[in-house]
Amino acid sequence: MACTQKALGLTMPSDFMLFFPVFLWRSTVTNCRNFILKRFKTNNFEDAFSQFYIRGKLMSPIDVIMTYAWYLEHDKYEWHLDVNNDKDEINDRLPTGHKIKEEDTTAEVATGYHTGYYFDVDSIKRGYCLSHYVTGKKLPGCEPFYATSGVSLYNLGVTTTNGFCDTPKKQQYCKLLLARHYRYVKEEFMTARTNPIDVTLMQKVENFAKDAKFSCARYRTCVQYFGKC
Repeated sequence: MACTQKALGLTMPSDFMLFFPVFLWRSTVTNCRNFILKRFKTNNFEDAFSQFYIRGKLMSPIDVIMTYAWYLEHDKYEWHLDVNNDKDEINDRLPTGHKIKEEDTTAEVATGYHTGYYFDVDSIKRGYCLSHYVTGKKLPGCEPFYATSGVSLYNLGVTTTNGFCDTPKKQQYCKLLLARHYRYVKEEFMTARTNPIDVTLMQKVENFAKDAKFSCARYRTCVQYFGKC
């Protein structure tokens, strides 16, 4: 956060590392870079970086780019910020003309997440199972998830309390979005534009690692994810 503030001279409206995917216009990346170069009066980005990077502080390129977009290219994008019902508190530190509005906080499905913030095997398995289920495939070990709503797709960060779906009205809207999401998933799979996830590929990597006598102990194995492969 401190590095983003120093790079842009702008206050972050949200932590953009919590929810993925994030889709950007290429021009936004270029414009953000040029904004920073101008701010630090240089044509060399390495020079600029050396001036705004704070040693020992975490920084995220996506936080920098999306904060730039919030202030200078806001109308190019659809915004779905889970402000954890703290909109007023956040707006207190944002300048006039750049406050978070109600329409900036509508729900959207997050189909990816940053493992530095969040790791939940059940959510990964639920998404995998439901993605296959909508194509008509019932997989071993997936039965407990068929009756679930998949609302965890809205709650992928440890700093959020699921503000997207925290009231009955919002929950209904979240379910409608999930239904839309899985219609898209089914369409992608059934038209062969996307291949369904094949967990046997995970097993191949694990077998290769075993043969090479090394392991990735930090990550769950295929068997730990799905019971068997």
